[in-house]
Amino acid sequence: MLHSRPGDTGTYSSQPGIEGSSPFHAHAWLIAGVAALLTVSGSDQVDKYLGAAGVGVYAAIVLIAVWFTHRWLVPRFWTMGRRTALALAILTLAIAGLAFGVLYPLADAGVVGGGSDSDDALNLATRALLHRQYPYYVRTYLGGPATYLPGSLLLALPFTILGNAAYQNLFWMAVLLCVVATIVDVRLALLLVWTVLALCPRVGQLIITGGELLASGIYVPVAVLFAIEPPQLRWWNERWWLRCALLGLALSSRINYVLLIPVVLAAIARQRGWRRALESGAVIAATMTVVIGPFWVYDSAAFWLAGIEQQNAAATHVLPSAHLLVPLLSAAFALAVAIPPGSSRSNLLLRCVAIQAFPVLLLIAVSSMQLGAPNFFYAGYGIHFLFFGLLGLWAPFAISPVSREHVLLP
Repeated sequence: MLHSRPGDTGTYSSQPGIEGSSPFHAHAWLIAGVAALLTVSGSDQVDKYLGAAGVGVYAAIVLIAVWFTHRWLVPRFWTMGRRTALALAILTLAIAGLAFGVLYPLADAGVVGGGSDSDDALNLATRALLHRQYPYYVRTYLGGPATYLPGSLLLALPFTILGNAAYQNLFWMAVLLCVVATIVDVRLALLLVWTVLALCPRVGQLIITGGELLASGIYVPVAVLFAIEPPQLRWWNERWWLRCALLGLALSSRINYVLLIPVVLAAIARQRGWRRALESGAVIAATMTVVIGPFWVYDSAAFWLAGIEQQNAAATHVLPSAHLLVPLLSAAFALAVAIPPGSSRSNLLLRCVAIQAFPVLLLIAVSSMQLGAPNFFYAGYGIHFLFFGLLGLWAPFAISPVSREHVLLP
């Protein structure tokens, strides 16, 4: 799909725009970046059980572990046979599936982690669709509505038909493996998945509880890459509109992903010209209208309450008029981030990180100031930008001077 293996050339470079830095500073920047992504995304689970002091220890452990991964594990994974890596990747997914099968019923019953109704909301809403009922009328066992936008429901529908919408997390983890394997190599894709599972407890928690946040956190960055940098297949290259339609479907999953449209269109304009960018924007907008429109028309009040207001409910407890202020500030920031020139794949993905991180970090900062102590409750939403960042940084992170001699080994 994406074609910047070591030594390849393509529309987008895999380097994050730090070529002017010394090797030491470049690699320190990469290590700090990967560590920060994992720490922010996983700190809510650490804070839940160990408090703010535990988060500080966790951050130090992650930084040391990422440095160790970069210095010692990356070169050793390059020496691994590709077939061995593929077998281990399949085994990893199988173990994750087994863990889900064993722990999900316990988590669903509240025995592990206190329980969550996010999977229940998604299953109820998608089953309502299958029975031709309005999905935003359903209520979970905790009394909450389905807060997911229609794109999320449609993408989860096949897994509900198979028995449980929570299965989609395992599927999208497999897709992540495949995408990283095409960007770098299957061996480093395996290392990425192991690193995420080992160092970001939020990911493990979402797999076990079936939370949709993980699935959308993966398929949105994949859709962005697919729209900007298509696979080397003539059929897909000629059907740019289909790739934009798939992106529109993915962006229709959560309201915060709409913020990505300016930076994506700006990237298309730099790559293909403004005419193609306007055409792509029209396709994305049309797709989102087709996906969301019928649900809005059927009962706009119920749709707004469940799909929009509930997603902003937590923020309103932190910031006055947050339902207006946070989206407006985030939209202004997204437009500002889209303007500066930049042509690399990593540059695009890191801009997406900044756009998705802005509202999360804003809520963390404001809530911490209000409490007079660090508050990591909102840090779990770092999954919105975790995989954008890892997809943007992993290729340069994995191709260090230590590992470069091993890059072309079979």
